[in-house]
Amino acid sequence: MSYNRVIVCSGHMIDTPGRPTERFPPRKEAAVRDRIVDRLKTWQVSAGDLGICGGARGADILFAEACADRGTEVWLFLPLPLPEFLQ
Repeated sequence: MSYNRVIVCSGHMIDTPGRPTERFPPRKEAAVRDRIVDRLKTWQVSAGDLGICGGARGADILFAEACADRGTEVWLFLPLPLPEFLQ
C-alpha cells in the first residue's frame, strides 16, 4: 500500500499522580489535543495519509485518535510485548 504522506508523532505521557515535576499534567490534555487537531488540519492530513506513533498514554494516543477521526490510517507501535505494555 502507498500513502500520500506519513506523519509521525512522539510525545510525552500524561503525568501520573504525584509526579514531582510536571511535564504533561492532566489539565493540559485538552489543549494538547486541540493543538494536534489544529496541526493535522493545517497540514490537511486525511484519508490516504498514514499516522505513526507509539501507544503511550498522552500525546501518542491523542495523535492516533485525531488521525483516525480524519480518516487517516494509524500504525501504533508498542515499545514492549502487549502483556508487558498493558501492565
